[in-house]
Amino acid sequence: MGLRTLLITPKEVDFVKGELNVTPVMIESPLGGDFQANVRYAKLCMRNSFLEKNESPMAFHLLYPQSLCDNTDSERKMGIDRSFDWHSFADKKIYYVDRGFSQGMGAGYIDALNKDIGVELRTLSKNNDLLCFIEDINCKTPSLNDVVALRELIESLKKEKSKGWKEPGDIVAFRDMYTDDLRGVDACALKEKKADCKDTEYARLCMRHSLVNKGHSPLVSFLMEQQLFSAGQKGWLGKSWLNAIEKVDVYLDRGMTKEMHSLCNTLLEQGKEIELSTIMTHDFDRVGVLKDINKNCSGKEALDIAMDITESSLAKGIAMEIEHEDLELIAALNGHSYKSRERKFELEPVM
Repeated sequence: MGLRTLLITPKEVDFVKGELNVTPVMIESPLGGDFQANVRYAKLCMRNSFLEKNESPMAFHLLYPQSLCDNTDSERKMGIDRSFDWHSFADKKIYYVDRGFSQGMGAGYIDALNKDIGVELRTLSKNNDLLCFIEDINCKTPSLNDVVALRELIESLKKEKSKGWKEPGDIVAFRDMYTDDLRGVDACALKEKKADCKDTEYARLCMRHSLVNKGHSPLVSFLMEQQLFSAGQKGWLGKSWLNAIEKVDVYLDRGMTKEMHSLCNTLLEQGKEIELSTIMTHDFDRVGVLKDINKNCSGKEALDIAMDITESSLAKGIAMEIEHEDLELIAALNGHSYKSRERKFELEPVM
């Protein structure tokens, strides 16, 4: 298990709200295979959960692959295992199945049964066979046999001709009814391209450092809320997720803003532990200074010192240009040509 942390970078302060007492849910959908199309579908599911179901959705398969290689078995397993550290804090797991049921979704389903977490199947389509199946399954105690039956139904639906708009990988037609939301998803991607890529790049580097070097299970709400575009203005990150956080990890390589300082003090008042961090692990002086501050100073004192260091650097005209060995990997993982192989979920009926 990893420590559940909230990762703070200069951009994060625009997104950590925690204003809503809405139902926390974990979103599950396929990822590998047609990677870009599956990411687009997952974002659509997030918007559906937030806007239409009044939920606070979390989808770690949209988050951790921004920093971990889904094609590498060890990093893929790391991402899945660390996401499981958060799953118990969801009221239920929601499985959107319009594009199939993958191996990762199967692992999450088994984890939910083992931890007695509620599960719910969902579709964005109006396919009568799938709707009836889902309604029946959601009304009874879940079991692995339900997944076997779902797999069989999916295979039969693949062979049917659809009257609606389907794209490669769609099991059923659903896009006709979600044209506005799909435009919102695409607008989100366009906005992300136009945004300060250094903010996003740095947040991804910090998340990788947290996952790989520290062994933590970080939440980076800035990178998550990018999936929701303007929908997030209502306050996506519900209080339940913030209550699950064990530590606040503040990364300082791009400085400490006044907004960061204010937010961290608010989190301190809520009883959260603060730790100052850097991704520049080869800068032993920097690492040593932060280690001493974390060890010898209270949270408030540490934040004040970090603010003084930043203001001193700004006064001297010092700008930190991040050069890191993982920059090339981060760029590749988030490029439009990135592909991840499909892994099919195989399970025999339970007798």
